[in-house]
Amino acid sequence: MTATTAPSTAATPRVLLAAGTAAVLASAVNVGIALAVPALGLPVLPQLMPAGVVAFTVVAAVVGAIGWQLVRRRSADPRRLLTRLVPIVLAVSFVPDVALGVATATGTGPAPVLALALMHLTTIVVAVAVYARVLPVRNRAA
Repeated sequence: MTATTAPSTAATPRVLLAAGTAAVLASAVNVGIALAVPALGLPVLPQLMPAGVVAFTVVAAVVGAIGWQLVRRRSADPRRLLTRLVPIVLAVSFVPDVALGVATATGTGPAPVLALALMHLTTIVVAVAVYARVLPVRNRAA
């Protein structure tokens, strides 16, 4: 009879800590950005409502932490992979912003769309800083 071992869940609390910390910090900054838009007299898009901003930031932080952990666990060279993957994810995250900008440019101008793009950048910068601290990346021995 062979014993089967369940996957280690030791990292789960650290992933949750990283996701939660990134979510709280990035949400605080992103809500500040969202609130600054109307305070500056700029047009507001529905995507800039604080509740939605927090919800999407939390989802991004959780998905990011899970992805970061997967790369840490499965890649032989996670630092190199993350160095390439993070900018790609950021660039892809701008696609909806560009599409929204094209769709609303005549009505709102670029400011609200630039605010959304700034929120994407903020979320990734905060998340990577938190993940690097809470979920450090180490390469596997060859």
